[in-house]
Amino acid sequence: MKKRKICVGILLTLFQVFGNAGDHRLLAAAEVVGAATANAVIGETSGPSDPMARQAAGETEKSPMRRETTSNNDVNDDVMGQPGNRNQSLLPENHSENNSHDDEGLFGIGPGVVHPYVTISTEYTDNLYNLDKNRVGSMGISVNPGIWLSLPGKRQVPVTLEPYNPSAGGYRYEMPNYDRADRLQLFLLGELNYNIYSDDTSLSEILYRLQGFARYNFRSGLSLQLLDAYTRGQDRFDIGYQTSRLTHVFNSNSIMGTVDWLMTEKFQIRADVSLFSLWYEEREFADMERNDLAFDLHLFYHYSEKTAFFVGYKYIDTQYDSNTLYDSASNEYYAGMIWDATDKLSFLLRIGQRDKAYASGQLNDWSGTTFELQSTLRVSEKSKFTGTIYRNNEESDMLWAEDIISTGVSLGYDLALTDKVSLGINGLYEHAEYRRLPGHDYYINPNDGSPIYNNRTDERYAIGGQINYLFTDWLKAGIGYRYELRNSTIGIYDYYSNTVFAKVQAAL
Repeated sequence: MKKRKICVGILLTLFQVFGNAGDHRLLAAAEVVGAATANAVIGETSGPSDPMARQAAGETEKSPMRRETTSNNDVNDDVMGQPGNRNQSLLPENHSENNSHDDEGLFGIGPGVVHPYVTISTEYTDNLYNLDKNRVGSMGISVNPGIWLSLPGKRQVPVTLEPYNPSAGGYRYEMPNYDRADRLQLFLLGELNYNIYSDDTSLSEILYRLQGFARYNFRSGLSLQLLDAYTRGQDRFDIGYQTSRLTHVFNSNSIMGTVDWLMTEKFQIRADVSLFSLWYEEREFADMERNDLAFDLHLFYHYSEKTAFFVGYKYIDTQYDSNTLYDSASNEYYAGMIWDATDKLSFLLRIGQRDKAYASGQLNDWSGTTFELQSTLRVSEKSKFTGTIYRNNEESDMLWAEDIISTGVSLGYDLALTDKVSLGINGLYEHAEYRRLPGHDYYINPNDGSPIYNNRTDERYAIGGQINYLFTDWLKAGIGYRYELRNSTIGIYDYYSNTVFAKVQAAL
């Protein structure tokens, strides 16, 4: 059994937090932290592109890890309009209500808060296994109880940890700069996710996630930070898995230490060291298990209160446990800016040059441009637009492919129609270009093992919408619809699906 690298110190400390039993007006905060799983009802709980069928069928060929996982839903059913399910606005929030804690109590902290919540969801999809042929419809039920604790108390989740399995290092997006308003900030989240599938109850699983965060801000401008995110999740079903009936449950853990120094009002330096580990409970997927050791260095120049520029360097060492052909080391040099153009409009732009070298020398190295653009536009107090554009090199999810060059865009819109009724719509387009292994002019058909000579390029579309009704300040219900389509130059990977869902959420 692999070592579960959970930050025990954080968990023990945070469980000692006592204070307010919870504010009944904090349903929104509980929903934000619960979105990744509360929205991941049957069919969304697993990654959308996962054609590792030869392993699922018990064949002996080696293949690298799959491409997308539970915590990276593209069309968010719960907090619609957040690009890529990143439940954090780029605009600064008003923390004045919490700033009064800065000089209170031991280490300058005030009382903590405890927020329990639970979501019960039901969903029907007409293509549970995301297949082009032999489509299978299925009803699903998901029960998601959870609790988060914060010290000092916050009305919003103080930190959003969203590891992304396909990305080297475990994170797809730029890590945010966290709030310095409090001397000490502690946070803990625990959530269960019990899924039941009507098509095959043997696929039902109890999943969970644990997240912890600790940060101490010294008066000198130096900050020390430690975070940990552990997930027991489930990859999405895809071609070849319908007959295998594997649960394909994964475990991942990301632990990161940060030293952050605000040297002057203008200059800030931040260094992150992290270890991301991924392993599976079924030995059919052992070839996808890996460990990523990463070092990330930022130098910020705060031009004004609303504008900051940064440059940086990132090194990632990726080591597969058994599939060592795909071991690699990456060096990335980047620059970017964070700009709150107005009180309603903000941007985060990051452009880099990444050089990825495979350790074996048998694969073709990759060198190219990576970028990320996030934006939030608050049209009014009741509505906002969000968007993300990205390009990166990601780990492969199919046999005979080295890696994938992914380029995508996501857009979202949130609207509060009344004090009780809200609407969310968002969508995604992604272009995935597969790089075939050197010396091979074909891929393997996961259905029958025959060769496929087409180069593989996928285009994936997803759009969803949800209407919510707030019965009281602690109880909310919602209904929604989601459509997904994948067009591939290799026809067996084509699919489309229609999904309707309903959910009820309560939070304190």
